Amino acid sequence: MLRNTVIAFFIHIFTGVIIWLSGNYFYDFVFNKYQSNAVIMNSYLLCVSIIGLTVYYILGRKLLRFQGSKLKSLLSVSLVSLIGFIIGLYLIIFTNDGWDWIMYILYNAALHPAMMVIANTKYALWLSILPSLFMWMGIVHKEKSNMLSQVQFFEEQL
Repeated sequence: MLRNTVIAFFIHIFTGVIIWLSGNYFYDFVFNKYQSNAVIMNSYLLCVSIIGLTVYYILGRKLLRFQGSKLKSLLSVSLVSLIGFIIGLYLIIFTNDGWDWIMYILYNAALHPAMMVIANTKYALWLSILPSLFMWMGIVHKEKSNMLSQVQFFEEQL
């Protein structure tokens, strides 16, 4: 379980850095060309966030291990989202909107584009749940695939 938690943090950091760097690079291009078109800008930002969630899913599937049950697997990756949620909740309660939120944005860098679309801190807080959810879905899907391939193997042996 500890192994999954540590790897989940590395996945979270890696995905955040990749999305932050690549998303900002392409954002400048899109912004310079389509800044007056909110639909295109929001669509771009949501696509970048979907790519980030896909990376969470793929890396969760490739690097994380099933923990014997779906609940244990979810708990093994949930600390990533719990920390993000606590940071966001603290900021909602004790600070104003604005620069105070930079810590939350940096911690959840992979979902920063979606935060820009939402533009409401109370709703953006719930985005912090998505990294763990998508890593967990990757773990569960891998386990289902493994179980299916084992069943097919045994059927072929008969």
